[in-house]
Amino acid sequence: MSRLLPVSVILFVLLSCPAFAQTVGWLQGFGDATGSTEIDMMHRLPDGGVVIAGSFTGRTLTMGGFTLLNAGQSDAFVAYLDRNGNVLHAMSIGDAGVDYASAVAADGEGNVYVGVCFESLTITLGGSVFLNRGERDAALIKACPDGRVDWIWHVGTAGDDRISGLAVDNSGSVFAATHTQDTHPVQSNVTVSKFDAHKTLLWQRRAVSREAAIRSLAVDSDGVCFIAGSMYYPLTFDDRYSLDGNYRAFLVSYTTDGEWRGGVTDSTFSSINALTIHGSAVYAAGENVQSYFGWGWPNADSKILLARYDGRLQKIWQCAAGGTEPMRSLDIVRDVQVGPDGSVYLAGSFHTPAIRFAGDSIRNEYNKPYFYTQAFVLVYDSTGREVRGAGFGGPLNDGASSVVVMDDRYILAGTFESDFLELESMSVINTAPTREVYVHQCPARTGRDARSFLARFSMRKTDRRPPVSPDAMVLYPNPVQHFLRVESGAAIGSLYTVSVHAMDGRTVLMRCGLHTGPPLLLDVSTLPPGIYVLAARYGPHTMSHRFVRGT
Repeated sequence: MSRLLPVSVILFVLLSCPAFAQTVGWLQGFGDATGSTEIDMMHRLPDGGVVIAGSFTGRTLTMGGFTLLNAGQSDAFVAYLDRNGNVLHAMSIGDAGVDYASAVAADGEGNVYVGVCFESLTITLGGSVFLNRGERDAALIKACPDGRVDWIWHVGTAGDDRISGLAVDNSGSVFAATHTQDTHPVQSNVTVSKFDAHKTLLWQRRAVSREAAIRSLAVDSDGVCFIAGSMYYPLTFDDRYSLDGNYRAFLVSYTTDGEWRGGVTDSTFSSINALTIHGSAVYAAGENVQSYFGWGWPNADSKILLARYDGRLQKIWQCAAGGTEPMRSLDIVRDVQVGPDGSVYLAGSFHTPAIRFAGDSIRNEYNKPYFYTQAFVLVYDSTGREVRGAGFGGPLNDGASSVVVMDDRYILAGTFESDFLELESMSVINTAPTREVYVHQCPARTGRDARSFLARFSMRKTDRRPPVSPDAMVLYPNPVQHFLRVESGAAIGSLYTVSVHAMDGRTVLMRCGLHTGPPLLLDVSTLPPGIYVLAARYGPHTMSHRFVRGT
């Protein structure tokens, strides 16, 4: 017999310092009890609103004054919202099969570009009927601000096709990343295409592997294109440039004219799921999943990873959070965005019983006896220092899928299976019936069709960590894999001496000089994994802290 979980108030866990408080401006729920609704991606519009996209399996989907009809098993949806959360326009896309949105972007004039995947035999887009040529086809749709379809680019092979990333540069050119998986022979084809605003193909580049996946695409202010994902076997670009290695992430860039700029692999990631660019910095977010054989759930673990690269793909720093307990801490980041002040926002879901972050604990209150996810938002500054974090969710699987950061607010999207989602005094309810999702387990593991949520949070000028006092220092990230930052509040121009000692007393690293203000950067990547003590003197002040050099 199933054990029914109690209806529980969903806790929104904020950091203990009131200076980091956030205010919910509005909260909306989408979907009903007849099926699942998922907001998978979101993009900012020029007027301060957002466009959201995803899929729904219910008979209908009501969004504001629009009611969308489901033509099959699953349909894609696209909706435009103003800055107050009002739905200005919504449309569904699909036919009798499984169809969904896979990427979304917008240009400076409010035109929206949507990637749609469809398993239906045919699909009608902009008044034209497109035939599915294989297992699954993809289409890139350009929609005007009023929702009218301007043009469509169809991607159809005998394999499984997917548009995995979209971006628009300052000139209005559109970049699309397409992934095709063939089975005879087994081969992954990764394609990057650049179009002008009228669908004229400017250039196209291709990569081939036995198995690989592209997961994100971003473009900087100069039109330089960056793509990232995962590779399980070597990956060759343009029949000339090869990236070697198995089971790791890759990051590649092309000039605005389609010339190869370089590529790197990163074994600390099993996948890079999201990219964003701020100035000359490229931020990559993802995970490194370790899977196990055995009984239980999720039977895997992964840390939440964030890395900053420069424009030439040199890694500047990397941070990690969560993923601390083997087999039961599968923590996955879905999106990364940067605010106007350079703060980096991560959104996703976590199994970990408690994530230690920015000096506090973001708890998963419902992680036993089988483990359910909670949503998270983690914020770092531009140097990789932990600023603040929050988690929320209930007794079933809840998670964040996308975040958009604006001048005075950020908007968070996600899904929730739990009875209801409560943020401050606002709540949305999920009335779908619960059921066993994995049978013959004791106790039973339950789930339900998910609803989606969209919430706006206000950001205050006090949402910053206080400065370090003159007689103290802060080390981060900790644990560390590559670069350790030593932040001090000592007077600018004071002399400092910093030394790192192994637990047997040996000095393994030493630096000295004049304190200039920014954090001191120590490369500890050559140190063996273990516990170390950092001793420092800044002017008249002496202090010490332990840190862990992780694997």
